[in-house]
Amino acid sequence: MAMETFAAVTVLGALAQPARLELVRLLARLAPRALRAGELAEALGIPAPTLSFHLQRLLVAQLVSVERHGRELRYALRTDTWRALHWFLGEECAQGRRALAPDPLERVAAQQAAVAATSAARELVLFVCTENRARSPLAEALLRHLGGERFEAQSAGLRPGTLHPLTRAVLREEGIDARGLRSKDLSELLGKRALHRVIVVCPSAAERAEELAPSAGRLELWPLADPAAVRGSKETQLAAFRATRDELRTRLHTWIEEN
Repeated sequence: MAMETFAAVTVLGALAQPARLELVRLLARLAPRALRAGELAEALGIPAPTLSFHLQRLLVAQLVSVERHGRELRYALRTDTWRALHWFLGEECAQGRRALAPDPLERVAAQQAAVAATSAARELVLFVCTENRARSPLAEALLRHLGGERFEAQSAGLRPGTLHPLTRAVLREEGIDARGLRSKDLSELLGKRALHRVIVVCPSAAERAEELAPSAGRLELWPLADPAAVRGSKETQLAAFRATRDELRTRLHTWIEEN
């Protein structure tokens, strides 16, 4: 369908707000899957009333559709509007000029071709969890320590928080370099780098593994309990982080030998 200027302004205006842009990005990653409002609120970390406000704005802009399943409402990306916006920008604005309207996948394809053409290229291994505070950054640092030059280790979160201080503490106990370790959003890598291996290390992120599969050469699920969720004394919490570190180290030793 062709998009008129007024419709394009409405869509772009709806996207010109951080929470709504994050909401559309999440639905685009999961399209054509429809999600309940509660799932969206949890994934984005925003209150239900705020989410409802943003969903209404996106419904008006026809960027989102809603369907009733029994007593539940589920929301999905309007892929027709999404495509129409791309066509409007590429055809009406850029007049089809490739310099202004490149293929969105062109950069990723070029990176993948470069990796395939370079036999000495290290494999990029991405560890994913929900907040990128404990499990995935521990795995990142451990693979860098254990894997030497064979792998490039990275980690990211679906909804990144702040790196937990005990993450660095239990790494330093073992003499493992934690410099430069930080929580990162998955969007820093997804669709921008050729991901040879993606390893999901928490159960909630594993439920959304389908959005990672198109970008991953190989996808693996290693669901681990979250040490950051443990309550109690400092020693109790520290013991949980040590246990996670040690379990990841054991798994990685085996994984490196097998790969």
